[in-house]
Amino acid sequence: GADPVAASPVSQPTQRVRGEMPSVGALFPGMGRSLAWLPDNSLLAVPLCTALEGTRIQFLLPNGDQHGSCALSTEALEVLDVRWSSGNSVHLAVMAVLLRAGGSGVFARLYCRSNYQWTLKLQLSPPSGLLALCWQPRGHPLLLHALSASALRSYHL
Repeated sequence: GADPVAASPVSQPTQRVRGEMPSVGALFPGMGRSLAWLPDNSLLAVPLCTALEGTRIQFLLPNGDQHGSCALSTEALEVLDVRWSSGNSVHLAVMAVLLRAGGSGVFARLYCRSNYQWTLKLQLSPPSGLLALCWQPRGHPLLLHALSASALRSYHL
């Protein structure tokens, strides 16, 4: 079945909050538990997983319209976290776990966008799995930090 998603503003109709979506409702089968606004609040990343299409990130405009997607896998993944880089809209980090017996634990993938096409740039699969991801907030927008059970590593991209 499809999971309904709806977003409604919490402010008065005459006030606008950055990153706010007007009241919209749509059915997104297999919607994940993580959402991420682009730093300028112009695009929302929503993970979706369906048997027919596999796992992807669907992008929504502030008015609720769909604006492309990024295919992650033909296999079922549970997306645990989605993070945009702090400095631009061309880098997206996704932390996920494979949903099948013998899955390889929690991993992260970094995707880059060029001409509205998303490509896999890097996959992080530490043996101890990943606990958290974060982008450097200022000064180094292409510095990604990954925390595993055994280490904190930083990746300059």
